[in-house]
Amino acid sequence: MIRIETSVEISKPVSQVFAFIADLKNSGKWSTMATTRISDGPVGVGTTFSSVARSEGKDRKSEWQVTTFERDKKLAFVGSGEGMAYTADMNFESTGGGTRVNYKFTLQLSGFIKLLEPLLAGQVRKEEEGELKKLKQLLEA
Repeated sequence: MIRIETSVEISKPVSQVFAFIADLKNSGKWSTMATTRISDGPVGVGTTFSSVARSEGKDRKSEWQVTTFERDKKLAFVGSGEGMAYTADMNFESTGGGTRVNYKFTLQLSGFIKLLEPLLAGQVRKEEEGELKKLKQLLEA
C-alpha cells in the first residue's frame, strides 16, 4: 500500500479553499484527474463521480464517492478502478493568514500492477505533491 501525507498553506480563507476543492468541476484545473458527477444534488456524503486521470501517458478511469463532507473542515473520498483502490482525506484549518490543507492519500494496488508498487510510490508522491502546489498557485493567482 502506498501512503502519502503532505500539506500546503494557501493564502486564502478556509471557506474559499474548501468551496473550490468541493466543487468537483474544478478538479481538472489543479489535478491530473478530470471528474464527472454521477449523482444529482449538492455535493455531500454519498455524492458519486467518475474520473479519468492521466498517469504515465495512460488514462486511468475510476469511480469515487464522498465519504465525509464537513463544510470548511474536512472532505474525504473513496475510489476504485483498474486494479486500484484509493482513499483521500483533506482537512482544512485556518492559519491566520490563510488555510492549511492537510492531505492523506492511500493507494492499494492489486493484480499484476501490485508488483510495480515500489516503483510507483515515488511517482505517486511526486504527482500528489505537485497537485497541491498547483492548487496553491491557482488559488493565490
